[in-house]
Amino acid sequence: MLSGSDVLAAGSAAVGLGLLSAPFARAVPDRASFGSAPAVPGFAERPTQLLLQWVPGQAGRAVERSAAATSDFAETWAAELRAGRPPGPGLRLAAAEVTDVVLAAALGPVVASVELGAEPAEGLRAGSRLPGCALLRLLAAAWIVGAAQGAALADAIDRIAETGRADLRQRREVAGHLAAPRATAWLLASLPAFGWLLGIALGADPFEFLLFSWAGRCCGGIGIVLVAAGLRWTSGLARRAQAPP
Repeated sequence: MLSGSDVLAAGSAAVGLGLLSAPFARAVPDRASFGSAPAVPGFAERPTQLLLQWVPGQAGRAVERSAAATSDFAETWAAELRAGRPPGPGLRLAAAEVTDVVLAAALGPVVASVELGAEPAEGLRAGSRLPGCALLRLLAAAWIVGAAQGAALADAIDRIAETGRADLRQRREVAGHLAAPRATAWLLASLPAFGWLLGIALGADPFEFLLFSWAGRCCGGIGIVLVAAGLRWTSGLARRAQAPP
């Protein structure tokens, strides 16, 4: 039979784990955000690579890689247009050089529509919903406005690519400024573990108190909730600081 303190400690631990896992759950793109991506050739062939990009702690770097790859794609497309290729074939050749798996998944339907002679703007807008690929929405607008004017379209795409690079530089600068507060938050969250080790070194038995007394279980459960809430609050502040205006 579980005592009231056991229930309180278990509930507190569950709440703490929920607070810690919530930011990671938001980092993983939901099914709707992928749109028609599962039908993209090659998307299903590399599920492990795609999933690894959303492992907690890797999500931010994966989004940055996709954003940088999108700017590279835009620059390559503009270069193909300036070399004299029509917009559709130029887009297809630029997409063939993409190595980022998320951007490749976003561009798959676009390339397919170009090969069928359809307008790629809708596919670009759909692909922009994938994390790190927001620049594709601007490329869709540029296509609609200047698809019939190769030189003008190349200039617009170049400006879009530079906008993406400037945004990425700003995000990295903000992330650099946030590194110290994040490290401090994790250091403070780890202090209870150092306290346990210090207690053991002094000859005490903190685990006996925490695991086998009602007061210890209550203190441990409440501590987990407070540490998790603090980490989530700090993470939320950092996300808001890095969010685009």
